[in-house]
Amino acid sequence: MNNDSQLCAGFAQAVAALPKTPGHGEVLPTDLATLADAIRWHADRLDADKLAIGRCLNRAKELIEHGGFETWVKAEFSFTPRTAENYMALAKAVEISENFSFLKPALVYRIVAPGAPDELTEMVAAVDPAAVRDLEPVLREKLAEHAVREKERRQKEARVAGLARRKRVSREQALAIEESREDRRAKRAEQEQRERREWQEALVKREAESAELAAAVLSRCADIADRLTEFLVVPRELHGESTRMTNGHTFIQALVHELAKPPTTGKE
Repeated sequence: MNNDSQLCAGFAQAVAALPKTPGHGEVLPTDLATLADAIRWHADRLDADKLAIGRCLNRAKELIEHGGFETWVKAEFSFTPRTAENYMALAKAVEISENFSFLKPALVYRIVAPGAPDELTEMVAAVDPAAVRDLEPVLREKLAEHAVREKERRQKEARVAGLARRKRVSREQALAIEESREDRRAKRAEQEQRERREWQEALVKREAESAELAAAVLSRCADIADRLTEFLVVPRELHGESTRMTNGHTFIQALVHELAKPPTTGKE
C-alpha cells in the first residue's frame, strides 16, 4: 500500500472514529472559552479534511479511466465535481509548497485556479512559513487586480469580435482598429487629466491671490478705522472738554452746529 492509499485509508478510519457532532445528542459546554476552543478545533479540522479529501480524489482520478472521474464523483458524493476540483487543487498546491496549508482553502483555490498569476504561487512558496498568514492581504489585493485585468481583457475580446462581425474583417484587422481606438481614448483621457490638473492649479492660485487680497483689504480697513477713530474726537468748547463722537451722525450734527455759530472777531 503506497503513501496515498495509506493516507486515504487512515482518513476513512479517522472519520469513522469521530465523536458525535453537536446537534446529535452531544452535551455542549456552557462556558465561552471552551466553546471557542471547540469551534477553532472544528474549523482547523475542516481545513485539514479538505486537504485529505483532495489527496484522495487525486489518487482516485489516477485509477479511473479517462472521462469517468466526474461520473464517479456524482455517483459517490453529495458535493459537485467543481467542489472536487477545488479539493484536488488544494492538495496539489500543498504538494508544491507546505506553505499553502497555512492559508484558507478558499484563498488557495483562487491562487491555483487556471489563469491565475504564477507569481502568487511563487510568493507563497518563497515566504517564511511563519509569515504566510501575513501575506494574505497582499494576495487578495493582487487577485483583485488580476480580476479587473481579466474583466477588461474579456470586454476587449468581445469588442474585437463584435467589430469583426460588423465590419466583416479578420480578427487581426479588428484588433488593430480596437487598439487604435484605445490609443485615442488614452490620449483623450490624458488630455482631460492634464486640463483638470491645470484647472486645479489655477484654482489654488486664485484662492491664494484672493486670500492675499482679503488680508490686504482687512489691513487697510483696520488702518481706516484707526484714523476715523482719531478724527471723530471733536473738540467742544461748550463744556470745556473734548468729547468723542460715538457715530458719524453725531459728528455731522456737531459740525453743523459749530458752522452755524457766528465767527469770532477777536474783540470782546
